[in-house]
Amino acid sequence: MCEISTGSVSEICHIRSLADDLKNLMDSGEFTDITIVVEEHRFSCHKAILACRSNYFKALFFNGMKESQSSSEIRLHGIKSQAFDRLLTYTYSGGLDLVLFSQDEIIDLLAVAHQYCFELLQEAICKYLASILNGKNACDIFEIAGLYEIPSLRQQCLQFADANAEDVLKSDGFLTLSKSSLVDLLSRDSFFTQEIVIFNSVAQWLNANPEIDKEDVIPCIRLHLINRRDLLLVVRETKLISPEIILDTIQDIDVNNYLESTPRGYSVQDNNVAAKSLGATILAENQRDPSEISISYDWQNGIGYHDIDLKDDHGGVLITLGREYIVNMIRMLLMDKESPSNSYYIKVSTDNINWKEIIDYRGYYCRSWQHLMFHPTVVRYIRVIGSRNIINRRFCVMSFECYLNKLSWPIREYMNGLMVPNTNIAVHDKGAALIQGVNRSNNKFLSGAFSEDYDWDCGYVCHQINGCPCGIVIQLGQPYLINSLRFLLWDLDDRWYSYYVEISVNQEDWIRIKDQKGSQCRSWQELQFDTKPVSFIKIVGTKNSVNDVFHCTYFECPSQASNNNITNAD
Repeated sequence: MCEISTGSVSEICHIRSLADDLKNLMDSGEFTDITIVVEEHRFSCHKAILACRSNYFKALFFNGMKESQSSSEIRLHGIKSQAFDRLLTYTYSGGLDLVLFSQDEIIDLLAVAHQYCFELLQEAICKYLASILNGKNACDIFEIAGLYEIPSLRQQCLQFADANAEDVLKSDGFLTLSKSSLVDLLSRDSFFTQEIVIFNSVAQWLNANPEIDKEDVIPCIRLHLINRRDLLLVVRETKLISPEIILDTIQDIDVNNYLESTPRGYSVQDNNVAAKSLGATILAENQRDPSEISISYDWQNGIGYHDIDLKDDHGGVLITLGREYIVNMIRMLLMDKESPSNSYYIKVSTDNINWKEIIDYRGYYCRSWQHLMFHPTVVRYIRVIGSRNIINRRFCVMSFECYLNKLSWPIREYMNGLMVPNTNIAVHDKGAALIQGVNRSNNKFLSGAFSEDYDWDCGYVCHQINGCPCGIVIQLGQPYLINSLRFLLWDLDDRWYSYYVEISVNQEDWIRIKDQKGSQCRSWQELQFDTKPVSFIKIVGTKNSVNDVFHCTYFECPSQASNNNITNAD
């Protein structure tokens, strides 16, 4: 017998031998103390072994009523004897080869494992069922996962159905779905195929389940996604929808450019769907692969640019995805050479006719990398429209990516298109830059990693007090909703500083959030204030007790300090 090797002669591990011995004990019938009857089949078992493997049997044999503890025979109902026989094989040996069983036999085994609390076996069966999902069995497994309340398997079935909607709708299992399972499946925005195909399948399901009230499932069909011809020639002929509702739907589509009906789209987690390999294209004055970026990019070498025209709401850089996708994040790089600031807005559409605005940064200055989060939305067309550039009249997009993900970097929430971050976003890789002040920090000032490596010669940013221009100015990559920040004053001797701090979204209108002109401040400064939109932070030194230079060695926003290491500005 080949035993498990542990890599050390000092350790003995004969698990396989133990499993074989227990299996032989079951087969021999020796030392048994309980007989379990299933469908008139009698199984001789050992209470102690069953109790060790299952909390159900532990409670039945040792914590239950006296009758079950003293009885030498018990009868189990509602299960198949073949499934229980295989459960016993697993109980004694710890192993089964599911590939040897039919799908129905595996589902029977899952029922027994679920009923009698064999959690590891249930988990293993679910993993196997997920691995063999196909268009023919997905509905059957989905129904079973709902029956036994196994959310992980149910979710895997839904994800498979999203990617294989037409195959699932054609399967025999679709017609046997329960009403609740049918509604759960069809209500998903990510269950994507032609709506007329979904309608025809629902009509077949209603014919196969005449006891179900059609009004319980018809609302799952999104009539506004069906074209006029199919509404008149297909939907009306079934008489499942009243003529009045059909005519109202056609009027909404033709006259009102109906936008309220939620479209369907593909759900692809954590993959950039704005990629050439997935069929994405770009329409602009300069066109390249949307996800392509050149290290040597300049005004002529982005993926696309357009000349800013405030009267043209249909211009901009147009990205067309390969198909309709559900997305909730855009990541794009704006031209950031020569430290330009841009304003822009983004509109999306599924048909290139009706557009919805998802981002409005027309009133803000932005630079470099943009990380944009919004509610999951079905899109096929994305239009990025520049409204301002402080250097010239050209709006350039250097790189563009589009995702559906679970917040690739932490934010608390987003409101009115602005994110509320809970990690430091005043760092270079989030697009932040020092745009005013003398930089002697070797890029450590906005590195996101505090270092005590600073002295008189390097490791700080400074400005001349009462000089011109006045202050240290940090520009964030994009506007955020911020309520705190923290910075470190140069503190290698006993000197103190006075200062004030202002914030702005456009570098023109400033709001003072802290005034320490009359205070003697040292070391760490933690500022808390009411949440406000912020694109620029200006720190203006008004006093140095030793000379006329104001020094900062590190900056972060929002503050990442814990309560036990904060030195407040007050």
